Amino acid sequence: MSTRSTPILAVGATLLATVMLLSVVAIPLAGAAPTAAAPSDTTTAALDGTQTAASVSPPPVERGGVDAALRSGGLHFAGQELGAAIPEEVTDAEAVELRRYDRSADRAGSFVREYGLDDDRSLRIATGSLRGEYVLVPDGDRSQAIRFGSDGVATELVDARDARPFEVAHQSLRVEWGQDRITTADDDVDLEMRSNRARYNLNVSADGLDYADLENLFRAGGAADNPDPYEDRQPFAVDGVVHDAHADEDVLVLRGLRDGSLTADFTEIDAGDYRFTFEVTDTGVTSGAPVGDDDADDPPAADPAFFNVTALDPAAATVAPGDPLTVSATVTNIGGTEATQTVELRFGNESIATEEVSLAPDEDETVSFDVDAPDTPGTYVHAVHSANASVAGELIVEELEADDADDADDAADVDDDADDADDADDAPTDVDDGEEPVDDDAPGFGVLVTLGALLAAALLAGRRVTRRDRRDRRDRRV
Repeated sequence: MSTRSTPILAVGATLLATVMLLSVVAIPLAGAAPTAAAPSDTTTAALDGTQTAASVSPPPVERGGVDAALRSGGLHFAGQELGAAIPEEVTDAEAVELRRYDRSADRAGSFVREYGLDDDRSLRIATGSLRGEYVLVPDGDRSQAIRFGSDGVATELVDARDARPFEVAHQSLRVEWGQDRITTADDDVDLEMRSNRARYNLNVSADGLDYADLENLFRAGGAADNPDPYEDRQPFAVDGVVHDAHADEDVLVLRGLRDGSLTADFTEIDAGDYRFTFEVTDTGVTSGAPVGDDDADDPPAADPAFFNVTALDPAAATVAPGDPLTVSATVTNIGGTEATQTVELRFGNESIATEEVSLAPDEDETVSFDVDAPDTPGTYVHAVHSANASVAGELIVEELEADDADDADDAADVDDDADDADDADDAPTDVDDGEEPVDDDAPGFGVLVTLGALLAAALLAGRRVTRRDRRDRRDRRV
């Protein structure tokens, strides 16, 4: 590109975003009026203050094409693809489960997804929808957790209470120019960056600028201290092997960035309209932030909706085939926008029931499904799924054993006999023809019975006295 004599690019806004767009709009030289702040041969320009979202898939950058190796106790960022390997000597399981880690109970918590292990015993974990702490456990065994070294290779099985979960967090990024006006005479313009991540790499591109222009912008003159770019875009090396970071020939990769400033040299750049894009290479985040001057600020773009699923009830149950069953779970929108999703109950891979759920940010709802247990005895994984997450438990369906059925029949027979006895007690006593049945509950009946008993006792006592008197008279005659 040709160099023009001291035209001025005026920058009238800050750049604030995870994926940021900067525009420099040139005012044509012809007919431009000189200003007090610039010489008569200077062209001025202004930032247009607009932003569009750039959705770019993160490039493969590290071992085996993944972004980072999964490590126990490690911090990873949403959007990265994590790689791991699980040797058979650690566990011979053919599949593993990714589960949230429950700190309050020190155990593997709700189910996220299952990964099958190929012959090379490796797996890749996409983290775009993950937030929080997670562990990998052998398929069907939540009592143990798999521990990984810093290279992503599993080293041992430990009790789930001793697991070292890995964390997935959202990366923030704030970028802004260090001055409001930029001219083509400026060779040391700060581009200030702030992030919650210590080190990261940026893909930098701009409409109308090729790779050579970008290298001049960020490497020439006062920008010579910036991290070294690579024209072939291969800034990442693992074990001495360099991997491509981006295939676009007009993208500059700046590596090893941290909180602070980049310096840009505009002396080799023509006045014009340039739209810059800055993107973290591995996370590929797309949430926005204000762009423009003070009179044209846009509100930050909210994070997308994320329906998390927790509190499965029952988490474990044993039922008979076809028994009625109610399964419930709590669905919470932990994202930043309102949305509607289909929440689904599954037995294994079979969809059993669905319900549409609409939630605002931070709103939750308990979803219940009234269904019948499977007709075939066996052990089932019952799970409630949203579009983003799921929670699973174990459902055992078993027939009653023969002995149990006999016991149940015997118990029923005993109950029947007892009922018959009660009926017999309740039935009226047969009486001779022509006699009226005596009502035990009739008034005075109790008194009559008592008097009869006393009279019988008196007669018996009298008979005993009479017999004794007769014996006494016989004795005297003798």
